[in-house]
Amino acid sequence: MSTQSIEPVSSGRSSLRKWGKPLAIVLSVAAVIAASVWIISNRPITVHVASPETNVVVRVFGLGTVEARVVSKVGFEVGATLVELNADHGDRVEKGKVLARLATSEQEAKVAKAMAFIQLAEGNIKKAEATLEKARAVLAQKLEANRCKQTLAGRNIVSEQSAEAALRDEAVAKADVSLALSDGEAAKAQIADARAQLQFEETLLRHRTLIAPYDAVVVDRLKEPGSVIKAGDPIFTLVAVDSYWGLAYVDEAGAGFIEEG
Repeated sequence: MSTQSIEPVSSGRSSLRKWGKPLAIVLSVAAVIAASVWIISNRPITVHVASPETNVVVRVFGLGTVEARVVSKVGFEVGATLVELNADHGDRVEKGKVLARLATSEQEAKVAKAMAFIQLAEGNIKKAEATLEKARAVLAQKLEANRCKQTLAGRNIVSEQSAEAALRDEAVAKADVSLALSDGEAAKAQIADARAQLQFEETLLRHRTLIAPYDAVVVDRLKEPGSVIKAGDPIFTLVAVDSYWGLAYVDEAGAGFIEEG
């Protein structure tokens, strides 16, 4: 009868040695994570305690519209490049405040030209006055010469032709006086026209500055600096102060809190 030896099986022990260490690491990490979650979930929470307030303003909200009795779209009476804006949406402006300006170099040149015409017309008036004074002096001389010639001709001291020449000289002198008077009237008309032209050009220059017509609130700004605008283009929309109101629909439960202001 033969005897066989049986060797012990060691595969189970080797598997434990192979996976035991990684399993221990995984379990340790899981334990750390679980502990962290528990600590975060159960940490103390900071609570801010609100302090009591008194005289709190009750605000009531509702949908509605804002309307105004006086609304104006203001702009320039002339066209040019917009170079200055001094107001924006929501601003409150006083009557007379400069809201905007246009380029003025071209119009300023026209004003200077009109002033030069006035100086020229004033010079023409002085010239006409001097001419008139000279013509009157010549007329007085011719009148005296003609009177003397006519007296001498009546005494047959001078010839009839000389007397007639003196008479013609007097008539020419009178015509020169009339012409000088006409030139003076023309010079006066010229200076009146030059002054009217200057007033016109200065008015156009003032039209390049936009002034607030009344105390107002700017509700819209329609142009920006650098824009080339035409006469009549609106630049701002203004609403007169104390001429606007609101129409609102509020919940009936909150209506009791509504008061002016």
